[in-house]
Amino acid sequence: MLSWFDQDRAYVTAELFNPDIVNVGLDDRGVSDQTDRVTQYISLIRVGGKNTGYSTASIRSNFRCALQTSDGAGMDYYFDFYDIQSQRKFFPTLDAGQSIITFGKLTGSQEHDSATGMNTCEFSYVDRYGPRPPYIVSLSDRARSEIAGLAIGDEQAELQSQFCAGMVTQMRLSDKTIADCVNDTHAIAIEPIYLWKSAVARAMQFSTAFGTMTGQQSKRAAGAILVCNDSPDNCKQTDANMLSEMDTALSRFQPPITTWFCSSKPGLSLADCTRRDFPLP
Repeated sequence: MLSWFDQDRAYVTAELFNPDIVNVGLDDRGVSDQTDRVTQYISLIRVGGKNTGYSTASIRSNFRCALQTSDGAGMDYYFDFYDIQSQRKFFPTLDAGQSIITFGKLTGSQEHDSATGMNTCEFSYVDRYGPRPPYIVSLSDRARSEIAGLAIGDEQAELQSQFCAGMVTQMRLSDKTIADCVNDTHAIAIEPIYLWKSAVARAMQFSTAFGTMTGQQSKRAAGAILVCNDSPDNCKQTDANMLSEMDTALSRFQPPITTWFCSSKPGLSLADCTRRDFPLP
C-alpha cells in the first residue's frame, strides 16, 4: 500500500567533495619500494551519499559528470566507485537512513553528445521496486574546474603511443569499459610491471567486453603490456622476478593471455618487448 503512494521507496542524495590524485608507484608504496618515475595516476574525487528513504538502495557502480568547456563544447567524465583500500571498483548499497563517504575513480572521458544535462553529475540507483529517477547534482564553477583538472595529461597516453602503434587506443567497449589498446588479435591493458595482477584482470575484462559488444561475432584475446620504468639493468632483474612469479600463477591459467615485458626507454616499441603466452605449453 505504501508503495502506491511512493512512501516505501529509497531516496538517494549525493554530494561531491575534494578531488585528489594518487601517483602510482609513489603514493601507493613504501619509501623503499617507490619508483623513480611516475607513469600512471589515479584520479579520485570524494563522494558522499545518503539514503533518506524507507527502502534499501543499490547504487550503480559508476556515475557520469557532464561539463561545459571554455569553448562552449561539452565533455563527459566517467567515474567508478572505488575502494581505496582494496583498489577495486565496488557497488555501494545504502540501507534506509544510511550514509556513506567514498571515492569515485576517473575512468575516461569523451565529448558530450547532447546540449542538455551540462554541468551536472548523475547517480543512478534502484530499490526493491525497481529503478528510481537518477539523482542529479548541479556543479558549481569550482567543482567543474576541479573535475576537469582530474583529467590530467599523464604518461598513459605516451605509453599507448609508444607500444600501441597502429592499434585503436582508448576504445569504449561498453558504458563502463574502455580498453587501453585493441588490435586484430588482442584487447590490451597497460600497467606498470608490479601491477601485473591488475593488468591481467583488466585485460580479461576487455576481452569479454569486446566479445559482448560484437555479439561474439568477433573476439580478441586478453593481452597485458607490463612496463618497467627503471634502468635497463634493473628492469632485467625485475622482469626475471615478475616472470617467475607469473609462471607460477599463470602456468595453467585459462582463458589464454599474452603478456609483453617492456622497457619505457624512448624509441622502443612492442616489437622490442619480451612476449610470454599463458598457459605455458
